[in-house]
Amino acid sequence: MINLAKAYLLPAILIASLPFIPLIAITAVAFALSGELACLIISIAFAVSYAALIVVFIINSRDREHYMTLTDEGITIKAGKNHEPFSIAYTDIAEVVYYRMTSVKGWANFAYSKVLPRSFFIKHSGENGEELVTLGGHITLDELKPLIEEKGLSITVK
Repeated sequence: MINLAKAYLLPAILIASLPFIPLIAITAVAFALSGELACLIISIAFAVSYAALIVVFIINSRDREHYMTLTDEGITIKAGKNHEPFSIAYTDIAEVVYYRMTSVKGWANFAYSKVLPRSFFIKHSGENGEELVTLGGHITLDELKPLIEEKGLSITVK
């Protein structure tokens, strides 16, 4: 059983830092320059909000209800407490696509598609033969690649 929530932490923190760090810095500098108490209060409010968000991310990354299990027949993924596990047979899997996002192009794609870094998708055939793309979860490439190659599946890293 492989925990799929722990790789979610770092990308989520990086994305949350984009608005909060500049706001905290700007309001702190404004307080230092002007001495206005309102700037200090706003800066502290941003810092407390940012810290609370980080705590929520840490709690979510420890979720034991989001896991992947590899069996002899296929992959079983459980996406959380309120979701039923679903299984995909290895013979139905066309490809596994992993989003690493180490480039500017990858982050620009994130802004458009809302795909978090370190996530993987499984392209597979559905019940009627149509091609489906299912979010597998968040995992590091070092953890995913040996598992996929061991089962003889193809992996595309983007």
